[in-house]
Amino acid sequence: MTTAIFAACVDAALLSHYTFDTDASDSGSVGRPGTLTNGAVITTSAKVGGGAADLSGSTDYVDLPGGYSALNALPEYTVATWIKLTSVSGWLDYIFATDSWQMGDSLHFSLETGSAPYTLKANFYGWSPDGTTAVPVAPSDWFHIALSVKQPSDGYVNLYVNGKLEMTSGLPPGYTLTHFGDASAIGSWGGPDRNLRGLIDDFRIY
Repeated sequence: MTTAIFAACVDAALLSHYTFDTDASDSGSVGRPGTLTNGAVITTSAKVGGGAADLSGSTDYVDLPGGYSALNALPEYTVATWIKLTSVSGWLDYIFATDSWQMGDSLHFSLETGSAPYTLKANFYGWSPDGTTAVPVAPSDWFHIALSVKQPSDGYVNLYVNGKLEMTSGLPPGYTLTHFGDASAIGSWGGPDRNLRGLIDDFRIY
C-alpha cells in the first residue's frame, strides 16, 4: 500500500529511521537520537515491528536534538510515518516540526483537527502551498502519511495518504530548508495545544 510513497526515494538514503520498537533511537545513516519527553512511552500496540511511540498525553512528544548537519540544505526530502489517533486537540496536531519559526529553518507538518474530516497540512514559515488546506483525512485505526519536498526554484510539495498522492503544489519562491538538522520534534511544536495525541510508528526521513 505504501510502495508508491517511496517511489521517488528509491535511490535516496534513509537518513533517519525511528522504529520505536524499544526506544527513540535513530537507525538511519544520520543517527540522531530521540528522547521520549514528558509522558511519552513505547507501547507494543504497533503497526510495524514490536513497538510504537505512545504520545497520547497532551504534552507528550519525541524531542530531536540539533547539530546534525547531514540533514541540512537537502535538495529534496521525504518525511513519512504511520499514525493512529487516540484523541485530538481541536486545533493543530503536529506530526513533525522544526523548533524554529523563520525562513530557511521552518517546516511544520500537522493535522488540523477542528472538525472531521481532519486536514493534512504542510507549512513553510507561515506559507502553505495551494491545496494543503484541502487534504481531508478521516482516520480510523492506523493510517500512513508522507510529505515529499523538492527545492528550491523548481520545487514542489507532495502529500500522500495511505500511499495515494492527494496533493501536489509549488513552493514559495526562494524557499530552502537549510537547517533540517537543528532541534526538532516528532508529535509536537510549541506547546501542549499543538501535540499529536496518539501513536506514531516507523517514522522516516529520506
